[in-house]
Amino acid sequence: MSYHPPIPRWLLPLLVVALAVAIFLAVWFARRPAVPAVASAEASVPALLRPAGLIRTAPALALAESAEASAPTPAPNVGPLRPAAERRRLAELERDNAELRRRLDEMLNWIIENIQGRYPLPEAQMKNLRVAPVDTNLLTSEDLIEILRLTPDEVERMDDTFWAVHALLQELADADMIILDDSSPERLHLHSPPYGLDGAEASAVLYDELLATLGKARFARFLQISADELNRQFDYFGDRDRILDFQLLTSDSGDAALFIADETAVQDPDDPMLQHISGTERVVDALPPEYAAFADRLPPLLAPFAE
Repeated sequence: MSYHPPIPRWLLPLLVVALAVAIFLAVWFARRPAVPAVASAEASVPALLRPAGLIRTAPALALAESAEASAPTPAPNVGPLRPAAERRRLAELERDNAELRRRLDEMLNWIIENIQGRYPLPEAQMKNLRVAPVDTNLLTSEDLIEILRLTPDEVERMDDTFWAVHALLQELADADMIILDDSSPERLHLHSPPYGLDGAEASAVLYDELLATLGKARFARFLQISADELNRQFDYFGDRDRILDFQLLTSDSGDAALFIADETAVQDPDDPMLQHISGTERVVDALPPEYAAFADRLPPLLAPFAE
């Protein structure tokens, strides 16, 4: 049987106090709120190295992202509404811009349709281009149709204009035509004096109609490439002096032909003492179409060439 010595009397109060302190600490720690790991982690970082929002641990980031995902998306800040008058003005500007875009698209489509695959003559060379406005039948020439890109309706309108004005000029020329004295049964020698005043009126009618048909841009191009030939083909609109000579030629074998001489003198616009004289001579088997207006004047021996 073991023997335990008795506890000294002076040690009992110390044991009671120690037991009370232990109980108090246990109760205090049990009731103290738990400190998050985040706080302890952040507490270990010096204050100068952890300004607000710069240092966040993984648990804190996860909590923040979860909170942001669950929070409702704020409505966009559109600012105050514009006044009604300003909104109407903006709507009008948008409509105008849409119309301008439409017109631009139409213009670009026209350029693509009409220019694509072609090699236009450089603008600097256009002044050197000369195109006859009408052919020998007094119809709009194919070259002019291609260069000005004339539509069938425009070609028809120009044909009618060319015919009408040319017929008017011929009437004016016939009214003053003189048969020279050396004419004979085998020869028709004619002198057509100037009729510039009446011809200027006919010229104005022609140019007005061409302008209405072609528009300003193509009319300007027409004048640039065809004005000189137009004057020549339309008898200089009477501002000239002209001699025509139709003669019968007979070969030794008895074959007959028609000789035509056509000479025109035109006053220089800058020098009243200077005339420009041009002429042609040809031998033909039939009267050319451009001389059809003189068929009724031919003497009996020359009339068969006009049949």
